[in-house]
Amino acid sequence: MPAMPTADVLAPLLRGDLDTVSFVRDYVELRIDYNLLRCMTRPIVRTGRGDIRFPEPGSRDALCALIDSAVSQVAATDDAIELLMDSGDTLVLPLGEASRTLPDGRVLPEAVHLVPADERGRLDTAKMVVW
Repeated sequence: MPAMPTADVLAPLLRGDLDTVSFVRDYVELRIDYNLLRCMTRPIVRTGRGDIRFPEPGSRDALCALIDSAVSQVAATDDAIELLMDSGDTLVLPLGEASRTLPDGRVLPEAVHLVPADERGRLDTAKMVVW
C-alpha cells in the first residue's frame, strides 16, 4: 500500500495553476505550475452535479474544464489525494487498493506519481514521490 501523502509533499501544488491535462494510453498526467501529477488510477472530477470518473463519457471534458483553475486546497487520506480547485470543483486522485485493482484481479503497485519542478520549472525526477 502506498504511504499516505503528506501536506509538505503536496504543498508545491497549492495556488498552482493546472495548465495541462494529458491522456497517455492507460493513465492521465496533470501539470500544475510545472509540477507533474501522473495518475495511474482513474481520476475523478467532483462537481456540484456529481462525480465524473475517467474514462466515463464526459470525463475528458470535465478534466480539461479544470485547465486554468488554481489549486486552493489539498487534502490527503490513505485512499485519495483531493485537490480543491478555485473553480469549486474537486479533483480526486484515488490511491486505495480497490482503485488499483484491475478487472483481472491484479493490483497495480502504484497509484499516483508526483514529479516536482525545480525553481526553473524543470522536472526533478530525483525528488519524485510515488504512492
